[in-house]
Amino acid sequence: MNTLPLSEINKLKQALENADSIVITGHQNPDADCIGSNLGLYHFLIQSKKNVKVIVPNRFPENLKWMRGASEILVFEKDTEYCKQVIENADLLLSLDYNDLNRVGKMQESLEKATCTKVIIDHHPQPGNQFDIYFSDTSVSSASELVFAVMMELSENKSINNDSAECILAGIIADTGCFAYNSSTPETYLAVANLLEQQVDKDYIKSKLFDNYSINRTRLMGYLLSEKMVVLPEFRTAYIILTNEEKDKFGYKIGDSEGFVNLPHSIENIIFSVFIMEHEGMVKMSLRSKGSFDVNLLSRKYFNGGGHRNAAGGKEFDLSVEETAQKLMQLLPIYKEELLAS
Repeated sequence: MNTLPLSEINKLKQALENADSIVITGHQNPDADCIGSNLGLYHFLIQSKKNVKVIVPNRFPENLKWMRGASEILVFEKDTEYCKQVIENADLLLSLDYNDLNRVGKMQESLEKATCTKVIIDHHPQPGNQFDIYFSDTSVSSASELVFAVMMELSENKSINNDSAECILAGIIADTGCFAYNSSTPETYLAVANLLEQQVDKDYIKSKLFDNYSINRTRLMGYLLSEKMVVLPEFRTAYIILTNEEKDKFGYKIGDSEGFVNLPHSIENIIFSVFIMEHEGMVKMSLRSKGSFDVNLLSRKYFNGGGHRNAAGGKEFDLSVEETAQKLMQLLPIYKEELLAS
């Protein structure tokens, strides 16, 4: 299991003991690791008879609503005033799967105003300074794995319940792409082995995460691969653009583009892939790499984003998707040597 700082564990134990109202929060555009870690901790904490709420900034994909407890999640953009009140009255605030309060969209102001103890449990680099208790470790596979390690410390390595285990395992499976990446340490597999002891059905979780999409999503994927994927073998790079018009044509729903950024990685010699999409008045980017090429640094420097070395996100507020692609193309010669060496 992951070794956590004893001083922070003790502080968290005290904070939990003193708290009657606990709020767990996730990042903007929640993914499976976000929802899995949030609900995993939720099921763990409600056993102590505390008042526990989970709040995410905006809607999350339909294919994640199978997780037990998903119907209890509050969505800030939908029930803004109520969520503000819940946050204001919280005794303890837990921030999961994001490294800074600027990752929560319109919920940021409410979290910043909160005067209660604030805890971060996250695996992204460069955590912000807005928290009182820190569990930040970039070496773990996912926020879900780190949350599981925290729960095991809090329970003194006793078993967690099945509901919690199922959500945590879903987060780990999703954030590692079924253990295809971010999963090279023994601790990840020790955590999974422990979770499987709780009688969770790994195959059921995998099917719900990856075999639960609509026909429209499958057709969109085929269209993008056939008509929109640009492959640049001289830079070992490929990118895909998705416009609002195309989203409408294929009946796009939140979460339909999940995993599309990874598709070019199945092409021989491609180590850098980018998915560029129009999204809520801006351009949203997903960046993935293999080997030593650091998409976190690239995204932080040029695309208002960040993340991990091999997985990052970015945004453009003043450029179109086509202009964003052109900006990427202009950067590739600068990084050609790194791309070829990776």
